[in-house]
Amino acid sequence: MAGVIRSVVTIAHDTGLPEDSVVNVWHFQGATPFQASDLTAINNKLQSFYVALNGLFSGNLNGQPTVKHYFLEDAEPRVPRGTYTMSGVTLGSLSLPEEVALCLSFQGVQVSGSPQARRRGRVFLGPLAQAVNNGGTGRPGSTDITTIKNAAIALKAASGPPWVVYSRVDDIGYTVNNGWVDNSFDTQRRRGVAATSRNVWS
Repeated sequence: MAGVIRSVVTIAHDTGLPEDSVVNVWHFQGATPFQASDLTAINNKLQSFYVALNGLFSGNLNGQPTVKHYFLEDAEPRVPRGTYTMSGVTLGSLSLPEEVALCLSFQGVQVSGSPQARRRGRVFLGPLAQAVNNGGTGRPGSTDITTIKNAAIALKAASGPPWVVYSRVDDIGYTVNNGWVDNSFDTQRRRGVAATSRNVWS
């Protein structure tokens, strides 16, 4: 795995329940042996990405995203090599259903004779603000899709450890080369919050 760093971004929900928090997992190609300076660069890259998405996330979330970094060369169970709390991330005022998300897909360069699935990754962004539903059409707005695309381009280009797709099968990180965002929402059922009331009839 040669220095791959797993960066787990968590955004708390206003319920305060850990199980309702939103989690995104990223990977970056760090140095071997481990260098703490890699984490500083990754923090900057990820903060810039999430700040670029200001207003797209649901107002039902709460607080700034936090990051825990794990060095995949460490023995399991791994202890975080560092933690970080972002600043400057703002949420939308209203919310779509909690399960609604947009999928940011990405991949490494295709190589003949090697399954491309090992070089593909994705991150589900959400829950989303109501405004992302373009005029009630049931599809995300093109402006919001472009915002996510541009944030991904900037993440890929930013200085510091390269953004990679980590293949568990190959135990290696493949540098992200390109990606896409569809104009269709995705459903993440595990992000649905538990009911707080029940209306009974007979």
